[in-house]
Amino acid sequence: MFISPGLKTKGIIRAALFASALLLFGVALAYLGWQGWSIGEIVVRAKGKEPFLATAVGPTSTTFQIQVWTFMLLGGAAIVLSLASILSLLLASTQRREQILLRLARQNPGARGQSVPGWFVALVLVLLLGVFVYAAGRGA
Repeated sequence: MFISPGLKTKGIIRAALFASALLLFGVALAYLGWQGWSIGEIVVRAKGKEPFLATAVGPTSTTFQIQVWTFMLLGGAAIVLSLASILSLLLASTQRREQILLRLARQNPGARGQSVPGWFVALVLVLLLGVFVYAAGRGA
């Protein structure tokens, strides 16, 4: 099976973007968990309540353990998943690799109506991320 170099490049770029975004997300989550673990305390902001300090020992240790371990486990899982996706692509047979890259390159938004331009989707996602960062900064 032969795929054109343009489609192959598009598939490789999409696979690399997915893996790098997942890796970055996993590293960020794992870092947040590890930071709380190494310091021994975290600030918990429950909705509708005053923020409080949860420590590794004491009456709030369960909250501390759940939040820290959840961040570290989810971050680790995302890191492993991103590395496994790249390794599975690299270790696949040539025919299977070309099928995967072709499938990634030919993904279309949907068959109904006109598709939304990619730049618009990217703009909306960046704005949404900006709102989340602003809200996190205001809450801190």
